[in-house]
Amino acid sequence: MKRSRFIDEQILETLREVEGGRKISEACRLRVSRTSWRVANVRMEGREGVGTKCASLIVVLNLWVVAAHAQAPKPPQLANAQTVLGTTYCVDQDFLPTLSSKIAEIRGIVRAARGQGQITGYISVPLSATGGGATDINQAVSAHVKQRLEALYGGKVWMLAPGSQEASIPQVNGKSAGGQEYMYMWTQVLAGENGRGPDFDLFYFVGPTDFWDYLAIKPENGIAMLESLADQRGLTGDKKRNFVTYYAFRASASASRGAHDEWNILRLLNDARRSDPNFGIGVQIASLFDGRPVELDDTESVVSSGYEGRCNP
Repeated sequence: MKRSRFIDEQILETLREVEGGRKISEACRLRVSRTSWRVANVRMEGREGVGTKCASLIVVLNLWVVAAHAQAPKPPQLANAQTVLGTTYCVDQDFLPTLSSKIAEIRGIVRAARGQGQITGYISVPLSATGGGATDINQAVSAHVKQRLEALYGGKVWMLAPGSQEASIPQVNGKSAGGQEYMYMWTQVLAGENGRGPDFDLFYFVGPTDFWDYLAIKPENGIAMLESLADQRGLTGDKKRNFVTYYAFRASASASRGAHDEWNILRLLNDARRSDPNFGIGVQIASLFDGRPVELDDTESVVSSGYEGRCNP
């Protein structure tokens, strides 16, 4: 548990003052509850005249306890949050006001790009270190794919990258958002108010060659280069093996819980479009994986859920 530098300095200064720096046990014995982090009992022992110093120490220690409790994050207040698509995520309800604001903010950014005549798309990419990856590399790949696709289509396409700064959810009550909060947000952003995904023309699912392109590796030299990169990061043993295997073969939307949910989101959006006379089969959201169009039968296939699901009863 972290505490402020000011509180630490106050404790040290008081300890120095008590009995001229002698062992504190000779002047004032503190009994502190280890389970609740609260000062349970204080008994003064030893020389006369130490009561004032002990009192000062007690005050400082209590200040530290209050500060420590204030900095401790509240436990999650889990609740089932239903999306416009009818799917459900078990989210910390403390985040719901912030999520509503972020959804509106990101929708505004996407619509501003559409308002300038650009085709708008979404990049589905693993961001966490799950499976042996590295978050900083995955975030860099997210930005790299965005830049490459936008340049490839002559600046006429604008891609929303989940690793971008505007996509991050700020902390709430000292807590960081988890996968469930992020996927609730992305579902609402991608689906739009009507559940048809009107703000998106394209989903791009990042594949292995997208990672290889960023890392500047090829099959004939990739393993050796990844081993060298792992060495530079101080990885050894199983951690090194998982890192090399991940970026050589697994790194893609297939290895991401969030991307699994995003694939199912795309399927639900296109299901809704096909049955809606205002859209129809000819106006489905396009999808690419690893730079290639997704096959027809795959576009209508369901994959296992990532974060989607109700809270455990």
